[in-house]
Amino acid sequence: MLAPYEGTMEKGASQIPLETLAEAVSQLDAKGLQAHFHAIGDGGVREALDAVQRARARDGMSDTRPMISHLNVVDPVDQPRFGQLGVTAIFQPLWACDEPYMRLTIERIGPKRAGYIYPANSILKAGGKLAYGADWSVASANPLEGIEVALTRIAPGDKDAKPLLADEAVTLAQAVQAYTLNVAYVNHLDKQTGSILAGKSADLIVLDSDIFAIPTTEISKTKVLVTLFQGREVFGKLAALRP
Repeated sequence: MLAPYEGTMEKGASQIPLETLAEAVSQLDAKGLQAHFHAIGDGGVREALDAVQRARARDGMSDTRPMISHLNVVDPVDQPRFGQLGVTAIFQPLWACDEPYMRLTIERIGPKRAGYIYPANSILKAGGKLAYGADWSVASANPLEGIEVALTRIAPGDKDAKPLLADEAVTLAQAVQAYTLNVAYVNHLDKQTGSILAGKSADLIVLDSDIFAIPTTEISKTKVLVTLFQGREVFGKLAALRP
């Protein structure tokens, strides 16, 4: 963390010195590879962004598409840097809700930093790009559950919960893009997949409900009927959908 946990002098320690981290990013850039950081505290997020900034300053901007995963707490000063540096913010949206572990987190980091938890919308508004994932098996791999929480900031089925920083919710279109086209983008596959366009791979699903037409709290209950990969059915029965 950038500052100690509440009531302590402890703020955690860097796992990799910044100079080493920046040099690693530069070497990856030179080979056309993107760095993928794992950062949870606001201090870790800043060090990851600093490493990219140093590499960019030395080597120039490149289309390597570095990314930072988790981003549990991001200081407001660092939120615009994702867009400025071309770093994709990888969130696990299913975690962005008021659950027992989150209450413990808020107790330990204090009320001020509790306002910077999973700031998805703030990073978007500051010009950043989001890509969503699950970190399975730590959390469910079902993206429909993640989409619902991205919109509501409430755990699926928890009708009595208050949204976790409701202003950090994103729109349905933004959440779907973060799970599809932006995931393809960060993996340099956006020319091949991630959206439905002529010439792209036919990687598609058919749902039993139109998630743009049902209440947001019902999205997590939606079922996948058919999955196509490269135009080939890999799950479900297309025949059952025909009249």
